[in-house]
Amino acid sequence: MVKEIELDWEITGGCNLRCKHCIVAAKENTKKDVTYTEITNFLNKLKDYKLIINFTGGEPFFRKDFKDILDYCIENNITVKVITNGLLFTEDYFDYIKANNIELGISIESFNKEHFENIRGINTFDRLMNNIECLHKRKINFDIYTTLNKYNIDEIKEMLMNVKKYHSKIHFNDITVDGRAKDNKEILVKDNSILDKILTYSKEVFNLDELNYDDNCWASNDILFISKTGNIYLCTEENRCNQKTKLGNIKTFPIDEYYKKMPKIDYLNNHKKCPYKVYFNDQITYNSNTNNSCSMLPVGKKIKTICELYKEFDNLLIDITESCKNCQYKDCMGFILLLNQEKKRCDQNNITTININEKVDFLYFLKDYENQDFTKLDFST
Repeated sequence: MVKEIELDWEITGGCNLRCKHCIVAAKENTKKDVTYTEITNFLNKLKDYKLIINFTGGEPFFRKDFKDILDYCIENNITVKVITNGLLFTEDYFDYIKANNIELGISIESFNKEHFENIRGINTFDRLMNNIECLHKRKINFDIYTTLNKYNIDEIKEMLMNVKKYHSKIHFNDITVDGRAKDNKEILVKDNSILDKILTYSKEVFNLDELNYDDNCWASNDILFISKTGNIYLCTEENRCNQKTKLGNIKTFPIDEYYKKMPKIDYLNNHKKCPYKVYFNDQITYNSNTNNSCSMLPVGKKIKTICELYKEFDNLLIDITESCKNCQYKDCMGFILLLNQEKKRCDQNNITTININEKVDFLYFLKDYENQDFTKLDFST
């Protein structure tokens, strides 16, 4: 059976909008985006797997070569979904999306023009509604993504009515106070009845009177997050909160060897809690912030005693044991202590390391780099 791998890929940091709640504070600058060649070289290593890619941004269609990236995916039978603000479609794109069965998720904060443009900017609402109608007339399905804020909190029923109209599904999200949202905290909403409202209107609009929920950690190497610069993480939260937790970078990380030697990381049964709690039924998903810290991330406290150091090593060992339990690589060295100049050179070459107290560095999973020529790394001071 062919292994299925899902990639959530922040394909660009560039965007045509400056939305008030944007978690990545996207703007026009795309200089740090990985190139088309780097993307396809990475994906070529995964040709033996069934791939699903969810492209996000920024705004994916803001990339000038995004259609080339889509062409590559289609030619290689990669299932594609694009999360977009829906404003950069052209007539050619409508036909292209339909012909190639590209899934769409469109960000719609409100079906009220004033409320929508309070978040996404002027002269955006009418253009989006026109594009949505074009999609609807062509019978191109799309999901709706809505970030709850002070302008739309009383429009949940209206949102669901439009979901029904367009034969869509909806994904409600709480605002994560990061990126541009940190400068626009006035749009935050404090409403303890959100879940009750969603459930009430779910019953009224869809005759669905239940919401399932899940707050378990879903981090696994079956689903990876890739940042705009090509860094690879087990979860988007790692990228947001501690970028040192990356597995590596698509430019150098031996992803094909990684999957051969580490076929499965599974935190589902380890009772680790996600900082987001997901409620869902057949039409609605609601990602609710719990304000809990991610259990995958380092705590960050200073280590003062040998006993505390040993405890941290024990905690690391738990994760290593889970990550490596299916690995058959008998010569693995686990960790190797690095000098400061060695750590610097590893960082420059996108080789993953771990750090304790910002002083003690280790090369992480040496086996992942067994085929690299370390003689080319200059460890001199």
